[in-house]
Amino acid sequence: MIVPKLKRCAGFAGETLTIGLSLATGGHSLAGGEVHWEVEGQSGRIPVPAAPALSVADTSGLRLVLPALGPSRMMLLRLSAHVGGKVVAMNQVEIALYRHVDAKGLPSVSAPEALRP
Repeated sequence: MIVPKLKRCAGFAGETLTIGLSLATGGHSLAGGEVHWEVEGQSGRIPVPAAPALSVADTSGLRLVLPALGPSRMMLLRLSAHVGGKVVAMNQVEIALYRHVDAKGLPSVSAPEALRP
């Protein structure tokens, strides 16, 4: 099982999200391999060290630069673990991407200090 570790599942356009990735071995030992990732045209591979059965293999994680352009949307990060040329686990994570809004020139709302909770 691929275990993504996110502090948050959302970010603004152009930001970098740091995502920890671990691989739980379950009842089988892991000879080492790679986690492949893909999201909106970006992709890569992260090495996974060998690990005994019933343990967790930690990786270096992933630093994902969120797209700088486009509308606010949900992005799908696809993950797959490969060992010996075979896919042994898959997972996916939805990440909310928010575009920056220029508020210059827009009206603002405020209340006198005495009325604020």
